[in-house]
Amino acid sequence: MGQKRNQTAARKVKPQPKPQNKLLPPEKNFISTREAAKMLGLAVATVQKMVDSGALQAWITAGGHRRIHAGSVQSLLASNRQNKMPPVPGSRLSVLIAEDDPTQGSIYRASISSWGLPIDLKIVSDGFTAIIEASKSTPDVMVIDLMMPKTNGFDLIRCVRSDPVFNNTDLLVITGLYPEEIMAAGGVPPDVVVIEKPVPFEMLHGFMRARLAAKLRGQPPK
Repeated sequence: MGQKRNQTAARKVKPQPKPQNKLLPPEKNFISTREAAKMLGLAVATVQKMVDSGALQAWITAGGHRRIHAGSVQSLLASNRQNKMPPVPGSRLSVLIAEDDPTQGSIYRASISSWGLPIDLKIVSDGFTAIIEASKSTPDVMVIDLMMPKTNGFDLIRCVRSDPVFNNTDLLVITGLYPEEIMAAGGVPPDVVVIEKPVPFEMLHGFMRARLAAKLRGQPPK
């Protein structure tokens, strides 16, 4: 009888297989920042910023290294084919971005070019240059950072909105400023869309597609 109880106890304390940590995906599905940079043809610092902004899916190892989801990189590369729109005369969307951070500018260029949309993109580093470029060719959309050298985003917006030539130009502000900081600096007109950083590229993509579709239908921007 005692021997039977001992055998039962032994069965009860039999070690169980250690459960796997399901929070960490299989390592083979992830690549290093350097590998992702090589695939995308970008600088490592640019890819790191894309991870931080959410443009690429990744996780951080215990040692602080970024591991980027390979599928996220492949999706970025393949989106040119998936989202490509047929060429139509006069269908191109002109977009002017005023952003003084060169790394952020590179991310804008890489992300927007990957969409496969007929977009003519120009990126400048300050508001004064943006005014000059906009005067040469009226853009359909302007994406503006508020804090820039020479002429900041507030002055750029006031200049654009005071000129009827830009009545059909959509203005998007993407900024790291808090709403109260924007109001303290004088605010922006109610028809200017204000978006907080980091840049929500999925939202930006949807906006550009909608704006392009409206242009194809000959509708003015709302």
